[in-house]
Amino acid sequence: MCRFCEGRGDWTTRQYDYGYNIYDVGARTLRKANLDIDFEVAALLEDGRVVGFASGCRDQPIKIVSPTGKVTAVPGSLNLCQLDVSKDGSSAVAAVVQSRSSSIVKLDLITGESTRLTPVGAESEFQFPKLS
Repeated sequence: MCRFCEGRGDWTTRQYDYGYNIYDVGARTLRKANLDIDFEVAALLEDGRVVGFASGCRDQPIKIVSPTGKVTAVPGSLNLCQLDVSKDGSSAVAAVVQSRSSSIVKLDLITGESTRLTPVGAESEFQFPKLS
């Protein structure tokens, strides 16, 4: 329901199955994705896996959700934001934001190992990394 529309008088409440859907261009089909409503998608991979965070970033690990709905948390992936995932889903770069400092890391999404790519800088000095 639209929280800004309540009491306007021109708003009609409708039941709808909110959440994420995945459209298969080749098959021309739409299916419901098995993701929580507060899941933030960072990447939808070719094999159907979805990579992202639940409930925002920082204190939540990166999660990889298989097409069948199996959820795998990436070890060692706390305090990361602004995720940019490789095409094959094996690695990502991310901003680390902690207590008035920031840096950029490369993260192996299989093992959870991370490598710092920048020195530790001031808050928000390092942000929005992109793989190339």
